[in-house]
Amino acid sequence: MAQEGSFVRWQSFRITQFGVATQLLLTFSTAGLGFVLTRSDPNSSAINCKSKLYVMAAALLFVLSTGLGIACTITRLLDFRKTALIARIRDKMIEKNKPVAYQTRKLRKRRLAVRKLGRCSWRLFFSQAVTFVLGVAVLTFFYF
Repeated sequence: MAQEGSFVRWQSFRITQFGVATQLLLTFSTAGLGFVLTRSDPNSSAINCKSKLYVMAAALLFVLSTGLGIACTITRLLDFRKTALIARIRDKMIEKNKPVAYQTRKLRKRRLAVRKLGRCSWRLFFSQAVTFVLGVAVLTFFYF
């Protein structure tokens, strides 16, 4: 029983930290985009074509990272919503004394959908992180 409590506690920490990390990257991506847009003047003759390309690439990567962060947040919300629905349905089945095998069979498709959303959220998170790091790298290369 103590191990189950430990798992639930660490699962809660993991869920919370995932949300914090996603939102932090989303915030930094948005800030990076704002930095690029306020620092670059497309009409400036001091910036050559190659430099404009770096600035546009960095802006595009930050926009992409922001979009991936928003998509990740939406898939997480859908995941939580579907998980809550599964818990509610399972509780109703328990109240009606339905056998465990019946519960498992009835909830299988819903659990599979939740698993897919979870995997999608992780893919979006890693994609968001990679595009953010690439945007920072391009921006760093431009300024130095």
